[in-house]
Amino acid sequence: MIRVLVLLFPLLTLGTCSVYGQLTNQLGNIFLIPQRIYSSENHATPVEAEAKSEASWSSEFFDFGFVPVGTPRSTRFSFRNTGNKPLRISAASSNCSCVVIDGPENAILPGERGYVDVSINPQTPSDKLKCYVTLITNTHAIVETLSISAVAY
Repeated sequence: MIRVLVLLFPLLTLGTCSVYGQLTNQLGNIFLIPQRIYSSENHATPVEAEAKSEASWSSEFFDFGFVPVGTPRSTRFSFRNTGNKPLRISAASSNCSCVVIDGPENAILPGERGYVDVSINPQTPSDKLKCYVTLITNTHAIVETLSISAVAY
C-alpha cells in the first residue's frame, strides 16, 4: 500500500507546484529553501527568478582567542548588499547558549553596508568553543552562516 501511495503521489501533485525544498545546515537544522520554478508549458525551461538581495561578507569567521570565563567579548561582522533588492535578516540563532546576536532591524538597501554584532560570554572552561551563527535572509542563499571560536579558561 505504501508503494502505491508513493507512486501515486507525483501524479496527484501534477497540478500543484512546490517551490520549497529542504536545506540542512551543519547543526542538523532543516530550513525551507526556494527551488527553481518551471513553467507549466515547458518543464525544461526555468522561469527567470525574481531579483534578489545578495550579502557579500568581509569575513565569515572570527577567533576570539583566549577568553576568561564570565567575561563577555564581541565582534562585528560587516557585509554589503550586492544584490538589487533590499536585504532583510528575518531570524538569527546560534548553537551556543553563550552567544548573543544583534543584527539590523531595517532592510539594507542595495550597495549599502550592514552589520551583525556577535557577543560571546562563556560560563564554563572549554578547550575550544566553535559556535555557528545562522541568519535567515532574503538572499539567494537564504541561510547565511557565520562562525566564531574561542578558548574559555
